[in-house]
Amino acid sequence: MKRKISPIVGVILGLIPAFYNQTNAGIVKINEIVVDPQQDHNGSGTITDSDEFVELYNSSEFPVDITGWRLELIDTTPTSMTLEGIVAPRGYSFIQNPPGAQNNDGRTVLYDYDRNLIDAFSYGNWQGNTLGIPNGNANSLDDESLSRYVDGSDNFVKTRATRGYANIPEPKTLVLLGLTGLICAGTRKEQF
Repeated sequence: MKRKISPIVGVILGLIPAFYNQTNAGIVKINEIVVDPQQDHNGSGTITDSDEFVELYNSSEFPVDITGWRLELIDTTPTSMTLEGIVAPRGYSFIQNPPGAQNNDGRTVLYDYDRNLIDAFSYGNWQGNTLGIPNGNANSLDDESLSRYVDGSDNFVKTRATRGYANIPEPKTLVLLGLTGLICAGTRKEQF
């Protein structure tokens, strides 16, 4: 006698590979970086290099386990770190005070646990900046962050840091749209 699998069990078993598949190139993106902080992101009471951060965004409907993934921050003082945790579906996670002091020109690279390239981009005058991403030098809160707008896209803008919320367009775009009083709203980001 053959046994039938319930449709619910079939759906659950079908989701397991998506949850545990750690090679999600194009699904997880380096979504926002702040290399020249203009505000106290870590709550210490002062603005220092420890207010720098890198944010990841998961554009899929499934959680992504990034345990063992590697983030490389390449500039004149290159550093890297191993990540851990899970990025929620359509969710954000950020690395507060990544190792080293990030320069205004550089390259940020994300690899999975098997060293498959997940995401990378160069900014400023760093070699390989094919997207025309500006440098990370900031003069005010309005240009503190290099952010993908919309989240997960290949379009980068210099705008306000949105640590804790979805990225917003450049301040000049908000003025053109008459949205200068925009209040950040969205999914709360998780910190590593």
